[in-house]
Amino acid sequence: MIDIGDKGRPLSAEDIEELERSLDVTLPEAYRSFLLSTNGGRPWPDIVDVPGLPGSPTDVQVLLGIDRDIASENILWRAEFIARDYPAQRLVPVGSDSGGNCFCLQVRDGIASNVVFGDLYGWNAHIPSLYAVAPDFATFLSQLRALAS
Repeated sequence: MIDIGDKGRPLSAEDIEELERSLDVTLPEAYRSFLLSTNGGRPWPDIVDVPGLPGSPTDVQVLLGIDRDIASENILWRAEFIARDYPAQRLVPVGSDSGGNCFCLQVRDGIASNVVFGDLYGWNAHIPSLYAVAPDFATFLSQLRALAS
């Protein structure tokens, strides 16, 4: 079970529908429910393994939301950078690590599904790389753990 601190303002179904229209995507029900209950925030525990990523695991510093006080914690703000850095991919940003790298839902046929990690500024900064993390958002959340001592 994870705890979410620093939650965003309450959202309505209309807020999420507007986000989906802006991104031209259908969000999975688990992610819609997450946004409705938290509107992003800081998870605890916050460590996730990223198979294939040199130096894995990484942290999940923040899960993104809508109209959050800090610009970089907003889905649409991040989406602009993701579109620039991964022009051949359709990705919906859902979180970031403390290095500014992004967790995203990968979009296929207009539907966002599996979670990937975009290594934008880390090990392969000169070549943005994507790493599969989880088959869906609910599984991604269930994989968060504390850092082993």
